[in-house]
Amino acid sequence: MPDSFELNGFLKTERGIEPFVARISAPKASTDGSDYSCTVHAPMFARRDKEIFGATADKARQLALQFLRSLLEGKNLVDKAGRKVELDRLG
Repeated sequence: MPDSFELNGFLKTERGIEPFVARISAPKASTDGSDYSCTVHAPMFARRDKEIFGATADKARQLALQFLRSLLEGKNLVDKAGRKVELDRLG
């Protein structure tokens, strides 16, 4: 499993086509080692990054991907060739 994840594409909106980028950081252990977190950076949807926590590194990454999918639910995200990006294939 890759340490981090980046998604680049274009969102088709009522204003036209806008560049889209989102990043999920590699999982980081908390200071006491009891859980892990990933940072979700999606500036088109939120001004601030979102920390997603999980009991394990894999769970934190899985939950971060799920959160990103929820942000994109119902949106028209396409790649540079204009093909629709399938959200269930992310990650």
